[in-house]
Amino acid sequence: MPAPAPVDSSPAFRYEPPNLAVDLVPRADLAAVVAGRFERRLTVLVAGPGFGKTTLLAQATLANRLTESGIDAWLRLDPADQDPQHLIGGLARALTGSGQRSAPVLEDLVSSVWSFAPQPVALVLDDAHHLGAADPAWHVLAELLESLPANGHLVIAGRSMPRVPVRRMQADDLALVIDEDAMAFTAGDLEVFARTRGVPPELLADLPTWPALAVLTAAVGHQASAGYLWDEVVSGLEPGRRALLARAALFDVVDDDLLDALAPGEGHTTARLVDGLPLVDADRLGSVRLHALWADALRGELGAADWRDALLAGAESFLARRQFRRAVDAFADAGDTDIAHRLRDVYGKPFMLNGGFDAESANDVIKRELAVAVSFGTLYIANPDLVERFEVGAELNVPDASTYYTGGDIGFLDYPELSGR
Repeated sequence: MPAPAPVDSSPAFRYEPPNLAVDLVPRADLAAVVAGRFERRLTVLVAGPGFGKTTLLAQATLANRLTESGIDAWLRLDPADQDPQHLIGGLARALTGSGQRSAPVLEDLVSSVWSFAPQPVALVLDDAHHLGAADPAWHVLAELLESLPANGHLVIAGRSMPRVPVRRMQADDLALVIDEDAMAFTAGDLEVFARTRGVPPELLADLPTWPALAVLTAAVGHQASAGYLWDEVVSGLEPGRRALLARAALFDVVDDDLLDALAPGEGHTTARLVDGLPLVDADRLGSVRLHALWADALRGELGAADWRDALLAGAESFLARRQFRRAVDAFADAGDTDIAHRLRDVYGKPFMLNGGFDAESANDVIKRELAVAVSFGTLYIANPDLVERFEVGAELNVPDASTYYTGGDIGFLDYPELSGR
């Protein structure tokens, strides 16, 4: 029987680009470059926070819905995508628009791309920095680049160069990199920005080319360092609103239900909370995404106890809505050590745990009735006789993550058994 696909209750931001602001700077030249994603195997956007990577990709994908040059499959990555199965499952859902009954493998994804031929397909991955140094996830993307059919293309946006063979593909004219220099505002961009934002003419010459800093400068009305501008933006907020923003900024996506959990009975809405604030994205369902720079600006607003209480309140809200993965992440960030117990009580069905267990810890959670079973994945790959090793207390082979999702026998059939056969 195939393994069940993980439940994905991610908000719309994961599979849809954010709405474009009415005062968007069009950036036509850059948009034309990104439009070429259907003509090259790999397009990379690499820049620090606030350079407009997400906005540029959203502009390109939404424009494509009018021109229909190809098919865009949008996926905003998060730390859970460091798990290759979660990453592949997300890509599959982004492409097909629905989840699958069984956990997909890379070959399924490649076949799905090919099924759209001759239409070109671009898999658009935003926030790739969330993969960090997770070699298995990057290995999946590198393998995907090698395996995609002729109509398949990959777009990766993040704060650092992706861990795939970008330079080699550039040498073969298969890849294009758009960096901070390219994404900085030009003089023409600044003129459009100043006109749409009502920036006084005397401030135009002082507008910075870093898009996020230009937004803050326009919001405050004068030039200064990024830190000073953030101080002015934050200090200008009413204290209760500032405190709620600080709690909301702990989460990747914010909606009215989450705000009600963070400030029970106060009747806050996301629309009122972010009204007039810079560097905020909205989706079609009314959820908002505060730019990562907000979390940095508001970091000092919460004490350790308030910070933990906010994470726990958010986790309980996610649990009530059966958004289990978000709940687990929030409980873990809060340092809660009883996650399994909380999940079991809400889920209300036979509960099985997986991940990070050995024989002793697995037996412990079963004795404590936190789960009816514990499953093993990577340990079984490296130890085909895992049960026998557990029974006799033998040393375990260490799994080699670099061989995952590569195909062939290496890393799957060549680990030594306990008997030495």
